[in-house]
Amino acid sequence: MLHRGNISRDFAYNAAINKYNTMPDQATILKVVCQQLQLLANFDPPLTDNAGNPAPNVSDRNVKDVYVRIDKEDEKADPAPPKPRLATFVDNLKEKLGDFDLEPQQLVAGRYPTIGHLVRHIETA
Repeated sequence: MLHRGNISRDFAYNAAINKYNTMPDQATILKVVCQQLQLLANFDPPLTDNAGNPAPNVSDRNVKDVYVRIDKEDEKADPAPPKPRLATFVDNLKEKLGDFDLEPQQLVAGRYPTIGHLVRHIETA
C-alpha cells in the first residue's frame, strides 16, 4: 500500500538530488577542463587566455600523449607522489563539475584522446 507522505518525500528527495547533480553547459565544462589541463601540464601555446577562457579550436587538441607521459613520470618518480597527478586531475574535475564516470586509466588508454572527446563524455555522463 502506498502512502501519500512517502511519495511526496521521495519526490522531494529526488528533485533535490537532480538539482545538484546536473552538469553545467558545454562551454563551462570546456573552460574547467582547459584550466585543469593547463595546471596539469604547462601547454605551449596555452589552452587558456589570461582570463581563463579556452583558446580558439582547443577542442581538437590531442592530449592523449600528455596523459601517457604524466602517468609514466609518476610511475618512475622516486619517491612516488602520494597521489598520481592524473587522479588529482580527475578529482579536481569532479569537484568543479559534479560527479561523472571517469577513471585516470581511461585517459591513459586513449579513450578520450582530444579535449573535445573528454568534454562530450563529461557533458553526457
